[in-house]
Amino acid sequence: MSEMGIKMESRVTRINEALQDAPFRVSYTLVKKNNGVELDAYCLKDGDLSCSPTIYYGDWFQQSDDEIAEYLRQMYKEHAFRLDTEKIMTRDYVLANVVPAVVGNGNKQDLDDQNVVYKEYLDMLVYYRLKVQVRDDQTGSAKVNTGILAMAGVTEEELDAAAFKNVAKDIQIVRMSDLLADMLGDGFGLFENELPMYVISNSERAHGAGLIACRDALNSIAAVIGGDAFVIPSSVHELIAVPTAMMADGMELAETVAYVNETQVTPEERLTNSVYLLSEEGEISIFEGEA
Repeated sequence: MSEMGIKMESRVTRINEALQDAPFRVSYTLVKKNNGVELDAYCLKDGDLSCSPTIYYGDWFQQSDDEIAEYLRQMYKEHAFRLDTEKIMTRDYVLANVVPAVVGNGNKQDLDDQNVVYKEYLDMLVYYRLKVQVRDDQTGSAKVNTGILAMAGVTEEELDAAAFKNVAKDIQIVRMSDLLADMLGDGFGLFENELPMYVISNSERAHGAGLIACRDALNSIAAVIGGDAFVIPSSVHELIAVPTAMMADGMELAETVAYVNETQVTPEERLTNSVYLLSEEGEISIFEGEA
């Protein structure tokens, strides 16, 4: 247990005493994320909930026990929800709501330990997430493991086919300049000719890099680019595509990807340090030399 984990564990009893009338109890948990990242957190356990909120360590932990108790009450109110587990574990629901996601192949042991269903792809692992409606205006997702497949009566082959069929309906390819104009104002459009780059994700911008394994998405990217392209994994949530004609040195681009990953992307959201070469015909491979 980390030093912070020990501190969080030591306050659990006192915080629970301040929450005697609350519908939940607090326990310390260590949450494993992608790429070996482990995060200290409190789990707000309610026996009536199928999904208990997990509150990660933050500045709020510097407050008094009573203040933390009130903060956790508010987090429970905002994030606790009940799932109709009988519904989401059915064959029809799983096949209609599964989508692919990707992580670097260094995560293989962690996925094995969690019995997560996955397949190898380039230097990545494609796994599957089951989308659920948390609230009217909010969706979430969870990794699909072998237990879910068994309960739903779905094979791995059926899961894979359904995931890519579903995600093909939600391919978002947006010119970088348009995205920045939305964020920074229309004036940014003056520079659009200097940025022939495209951001690829899904409408929720969550785990959208899984589109790199989707044939329909690759064909769509190639059609938009109108030629060969470099595909850059900016995170597990999105990709960036740029025409090879724009880049004088693809290997220099790979060095840039590694630098940005190290300095700008949180460890749990890093995908790979690779650059991928997408042909005009929609074929993709790891870039290892001249385009």
